[in-house]
This record gives sequence, C-alpha cells and structure tokens, in this order.
Amino acid sequence: MDCEYDAATSTSTKIECTLKDAPVCGIWKPDVIGNLGRIPNSVDLVGIQVNCTVTDIQPDTLLNVLGADNLTITGTNFPRYLEDNTVDIEFSNTPATKCVAQRSNSTHLICLTKSFNKTAAIGQSWSIKLVINNVTVDNTASLKMKEVNKNALQILPPTASPVLKTKIQFKLQENFPFDLIKEDFTVNITLLSLGEDVSPYFKHS
Repeated sequence: MDCEYDAATSTSTKIECTLKDAPVCGIWKPDVIGNLGRIPNSVDLVGIQVNCTVTDIQPDTLLNVLGADNLTITGTNFPRYLEDNTVDIEFSNTPATKCVAQRSNSTHLICLTKSFNKTAAIGQSWSIKLVINNVTVDNTASLKMKEVNKNALQILPPTASPVLKTKIQFKLQENFPFDLIKEDFTVNITLLSLGEDVSPYFKHS
C-alpha cells in the first residue's frame, strides 16, 4: 500500500502519511526510505492489522460438483492487485476444494471453483474459508451444491475432419434439469495422443 508523506505534520521524531487508496486486508509494517536509504524498523514493532469484511457470495446455490463456477465475493478491503497479495479460498469439505482467485478490486473478489468429489458433493452445503495476506476473513456464507448430476453420454459424430467444418453434438442424459445457454457453454477438447488442448481450433454454436 502506498502512503504519501505529509511534510506539514511530520517532525524529527514522527512521520505521517496518507494512504493513496483504500487499505488492503493484511498485517502491515511501514517500509520507510529516506534520502540516505532505508530506515530499519525496530524488532519490537507490531504490525497494523487491516481486516476485510464479506457481505455476500454469489451464486450460493446450484454449484456444479465438476467445478468451473465463478463466485463473486462482495465485501471491503480486498486486494486491488492479486499478484502483490496472497489469497487462499477453500470450502469446508474434506479434502478442502479450492476456489482460485481470478480478479479483484477493493469491494469484489472473483474466484473459480475447482472440481469436487462428484459422488460425495451432491446436494451438500459448505462454508467458505477466506484468508488474505495471512488474515482470516470472517463470514457466515453457506454454499449449496446441485442436487443432481447429469452427464454427457455421447459425442456425435465420433470422428471429425481436422480441416473441414463439422458440427459436433453432445448427447446428454435424459431429463437434463438445467437450461443450457450458448454464451455460458464452453468445451475443452484435448488431443489424447499428445495431451494438447486443441479447443482454439473449434467453435461452438
């Protein structure tokens, strides 16, 4: 966090500064650099703890046991730059499933869920543990998984030309209970012989 030096209120024994932006969750100690170099902190100096708050997490129902849900966590004092902070998010299941931080600003943090145990997770509800810069963020959120899990059974046609435009269909289980929206539907296609993701060469419609 950058803090602007205030010469008018500072003295030979006291330095005052004003944060440029909203504070970020964590335990912080000053890093002061003068004309002659860095000024060391006392070994007894206690850091200032800044706490975060969580007011909402969405979606909080119908989470996919296969993962890939973007959760939007709303609150205060979240990091503006993920690369400069440590963020760890996990569910209360065993073993704990991670939600990987994707982007953040001071009031919103978005994470992408990893896959759960497909059998054990059906219909379960779990809490979330959020730790930012070694500070655990209190929250009372309870997130519920989908009650059912349906699979894709077949891909038609079973073969496709690498150069010709071919429509590929995914056959789902009967009574598939969810609406599929094209804009939210993504497919990762892996070339089994090489383990290479070839999705960029395909377009879904």
